[in-house]
Amino acid sequence: YGWASDLQRSVRLNPTDAVPTALNAASGDIYGAEFQGQLNFGKLSINGSFAYNHAEYDRYRSPAGDNYDDDRFAFDPRLRYTISAIYSDQLGSGGDFSANITYQRSDSYYWDDINTVGALTESEGLLGASVQLDKIGGSGVGAALFVTNALDEEYFVGGNGNLIGVNAGVNVEPRMYGMRLTYRFGD
Repeated sequence: YGWASDLQRSVRLNPTDAVPTALNAASGDIYGAEFQGQLNFGKLSINGSFAYNHAEYDRYRSPAGDNYDDDRFAFDPRLRYTISAIYSDQLGSGGDFSANITYQRSDSYYWDDINTVGALTESEGLLGASVQLDKIGGSGVGAALFVTNALDEEYFVGGNGNLIGVNAGVNVEPRMYGMRLTYRFGD
Protein backbone atom coordinates (compact mmCIF):
# COMPACT_ATOMS: atom_id res chain seq x y z
CA TYR A 1 0.00 0.00 0.00
CA GLY A 2 1.25 3.47 -0.79
CA TRP A 3 -0.07 6.96 -0.42
CA ALA A 4 1.29 10.00 -2.25
CA SER A 5 0.70 13.72 -1.94
CA ASP A 6 1.61 16.69 -4.11
CA LEU A 7 1.88 14.52 -7.22
CA GLN A 8 2.80 16.57 -10.28
CA ARG A 9 1.19 15.73 -13.59
CA SER A 10 1.79 17.21 -17.03
CA VAL A 11 -1.60 18.20 -18.49
CA ARG A 12 -2.99 20.42 -21.22
CA LEU A 13 -5.38 22.86 -19.58
CA ASN A 14 -6.82 23.78 -22.97
CA PRO A 15 -7.07 21.18 -25.79
CA THR A 16 -5.38 23.64 -28.18
CA ASP A 17 -2.33 24.12 -25.91
CA ALA A 18 0.76 22.69 -27.61
CA VAL A 19 2.78 22.79 -24.40
CA PRO A 20 1.50 21.02 -21.27
CA THR A 21 1.45 22.57 -17.81
CA ALA A 22 2.81 20.95 -14.65
CA LEU A 23 -0.09 20.58 -12.24
CA ASN A 24 -0.09 19.49 -8.60
CA ALA A 25 -2.53 16.61 -8.51
CA ALA A 26 -2.93 16.63 -4.74
CA SER A 27 -3.07 13.04 -3.47
CA GLY A 28 -3.59 9.44 -4.48
CA ASP A 29 -3.62 5.85 -3.25
CA ILE A 30 -1.67 2.95 -4.72
CA TYR A 31 -2.05 -0.66 -3.64
CA GLY A 32 -2.14 -4.09 -5.19
CA ALA A 33 -0.99 -7.68 -5.22
CA GLU A 34 0.83 -10.01 -7.60
CA PHE A 35 0.94 -13.79 -7.78
CA GLN A 36 3.11 -16.11 -9.86
CA GLY A 37 3.05 -19.86 -10.15
CA GLN A 38 4.47 -22.77 -12.07
CA LEU A 39 3.31 -26.35 -12.57
CA ASN A 40 5.67 -28.95 -14.00
CA PHE A 41 4.50 -32.12 -15.76
CA GLY A 42 7.69 -33.81 -16.90
CA LYS A 43 8.83 -31.96 -20.02
CA LEU A 44 5.86 -29.56 -19.94
CA SER A 45 5.82 -26.46 -17.76
CA ILE A 46 2.74 -24.24 -17.25
CA ASN A 47 3.52 -20.76 -15.93
CA GLY A 48 1.09 -18.07 -14.85
CA SER A 49 0.99 -14.68 -13.25
CA PHE A 50 -1.79 -12.39 -12.06
CA ALA A 51 -1.51 -8.79 -10.91
CA TYR A 52 -4.04 -6.39 -9.40
CA ASN A 53 -3.14 -2.72 -9.03
CA HIS A 54 -5.29 0.10 -7.71
CA ALA A 55 -3.80 3.53 -8.43
CA GLU A 56 -6.14 6.50 -8.42
CA TYR A 57 -6.39 10.06 -7.21
CA ASP A 58 -8.10 10.89 -3.94
CA ARG A 59 -8.19 14.60 -4.66
CA TYR A 60 -7.28 16.12 -8.02
CA ARG A 61 -8.57 19.56 -9.11
CA SER A 62 -7.51 21.60 -12.14
CA PRO A 63 -6.92 25.36 -11.79
CA ALA A 64 -10.29 25.81 -13.55
CA GLY A 65 -11.95 23.74 -10.80
CA ASP A 66 -12.49 20.57 -12.83
CA ASN A 67 -12.88 17.59 -10.51
CA TYR A 68 -10.73 14.54 -11.32
CA ASP A 69 -11.20 12.82 -7.94
CA ASP A 70 -11.15 9.02 -8.25
CA ASP A 71 -9.62 9.15 -11.75
CA ARG A 72 -7.15 6.37 -12.44
CA PHE A 73 -3.43 6.97 -12.94
CA ALA A 74 -2.32 6.89 -16.58
CA PHE A 75 -0.99 3.66 -18.13
CA ASP A 76 -2.12 1.58 -15.19
CA PRO A 77 -4.47 -1.33 -15.91
CA ARG A 78 -6.19 -2.74 -12.82
CA LEU A 79 -5.74 -6.39 -13.82
CA ARG A 80 -3.01 -8.16 -15.76
CA TYR A 81 -2.38 -11.83 -16.31
CA THR A 82 -0.10 -14.07 -18.33
CA ILE A 83 -0.22 -17.80 -18.98
CA SER A 84 2.33 -19.80 -20.90
CA ALA A 85 3.10 -23.40 -21.74
CA ILE A 86 6.68 -24.51 -22.44
CA TYR A 87 7.63 -27.93 -23.72
CA SER A 88 11.36 -28.78 -23.49
CA ASP A 89 13.24 -31.90 -24.57
CA GLN A 90 16.85 -32.87 -25.11
CA LEU A 91 17.40 -34.50 -28.48
CA GLY A 92 20.73 -36.08 -27.62
CA SER A 93 23.45 -34.76 -29.92
CA GLY A 94 20.72 -33.16 -32.05
CA GLY A 95 20.29 -30.31 -29.57
CA ASP A 96 17.88 -28.91 -27.01
CA PHE A 97 14.32 -28.41 -28.31
CA SER A 98 11.69 -26.10 -26.81
CA ALA A 99 8.27 -24.83 -27.87
CA ASN A 100 6.53 -21.96 -26.10
CA ILE A 101 3.08 -20.38 -26.36
CA THR A 102 2.20 -17.32 -24.26
CA TYR A 103 -0.99 -15.31 -23.80
CA GLN A 104 -0.96 -12.04 -21.90
CA ARG A 105 -3.92 -9.78 -21.18
CA SER A 106 -4.41 -6.49 -19.40
CA ASP A 107 -7.44 -4.58 -18.23
CA SER A 108 -8.39 -1.26 -19.81
CA TYR A 109 -6.31 1.82 -19.00
CA TYR A 110 -6.13 5.51 -19.85
CA TRP A 111 -3.13 7.17 -21.42
CA ASP A 112 -3.81 10.49 -19.75
CA ASP A 113 -4.28 11.51 -16.12
CA ILE A 114 -7.72 13.03 -16.55
CA ASN A 115 -9.25 9.85 -18.03
CA THR A 116 -10.37 11.31 -21.36
CA VAL A 117 -12.76 8.94 -23.13
CA GLY A 118 -10.72 9.10 -26.36
CA ALA A 119 -7.57 8.16 -24.45
CA LEU A 120 -8.81 4.77 -23.26
CA THR A 121 -7.31 1.46 -24.31
CA GLU A 122 -9.87 -1.28 -23.85
CA SER A 123 -8.95 -4.62 -22.30
CA GLU A 124 -6.80 -6.46 -24.84
CA GLY A 125 -4.65 -9.56 -25.07
CA LEU A 126 -1.71 -10.77 -27.13
CA LEU A 127 -0.71 -14.28 -28.17
CA GLY A 128 2.84 -15.25 -29.08
CA ALA A 129 4.66 -18.49 -29.82
CA SER A 130 8.12 -19.82 -30.60
CA VAL A 131 9.90 -23.04 -31.50
CA GLN A 132 13.61 -23.23 -30.71
CA LEU A 133 16.52 -25.62 -31.16
CA ASP A 134 19.75 -24.87 -29.25
CA LYS A 135 23.14 -26.62 -29.20
CA ILE A 136 22.45 -27.98 -32.70
CA GLY A 137 24.73 -30.99 -33.27
CA GLY A 138 26.47 -30.27 -29.96
CA SER A 139 27.66 -26.84 -31.17
CA GLY A 140 26.92 -23.33 -29.94
CA VAL A 141 24.49 -22.75 -32.82
CA GLY A 142 20.80 -22.19 -32.14
CA ALA A 143 17.79 -21.38 -34.29
CA ALA A 144 14.27 -20.24 -33.48
CA LEU A 145 11.06 -19.47 -35.34
CA PHE A 146 8.62 -17.09 -33.63
CA VAL A 147 5.42 -15.11 -34.04
CA THR A 148 4.34 -12.10 -31.98
CA ASN A 149 0.77 -10.75 -31.89
CA ALA A 150 -0.29 -13.99 -33.57
CA LEU A 151 -3.97 -12.96 -33.76
CA ASP A 152 -3.00 -9.62 -35.38
CA GLU A 153 -4.78 -7.53 -32.74
CA GLU A 154 -5.11 -3.82 -33.48
CA TYR A 155 -5.49 -1.24 -30.72
CA PHE A 156 -3.83 1.84 -29.27
CA VAL A 157 -1.32 1.33 -26.46
CA GLY A 158 -0.74 5.02 -25.79
CA GLY A 159 -0.80 8.47 -27.28
CA ASN A 160 -0.47 12.15 -26.65
CA GLY A 161 -3.79 12.77 -24.96
CA ASN A 162 -5.59 15.59 -26.72
CA LEU A 163 -3.00 17.69 -28.58
CA ILE A 164 -4.66 20.51 -30.56
CA GLY A 165 -8.05 18.84 -30.30
CA VAL A 166 -6.99 15.47 -31.72
CA ASN A 167 -6.10 12.26 -29.87
CA ALA A 168 -3.07 10.79 -31.64
CA GLY A 169 -2.47 7.19 -30.66
CA VAL A 170 0.36 4.69 -30.87
CA ASN A 171 -0.65 1.26 -32.19
CA VAL A 172 0.32 -2.09 -30.72
CA GLU A 173 3.04 -3.75 -32.77
CA PRO A 174 1.54 -5.71 -35.67
CA ARG A 175 1.84 -9.46 -36.11
CA MET A 176 5.43 -10.38 -36.87
CA TYR A 177 6.97 -13.67 -37.93
CA GLY A 178 10.67 -14.17 -37.60
CA MET A 179 13.66 -16.42 -37.39
CA ARG A 180 16.51 -15.97 -34.96
CA LEU A 181 19.94 -17.52 -35.34
CA THR A 182 22.35 -17.48 -32.40
CA TYR A 183 25.84 -18.62 -31.60
CA ARG A 184 26.99 -19.06 -28.00
CA PHE A 185 30.69 -18.80 -27.22
CA GLY A 186 31.88 -21.06 -24.42
CA ASP A 187 29.63 -22.89 -22.00
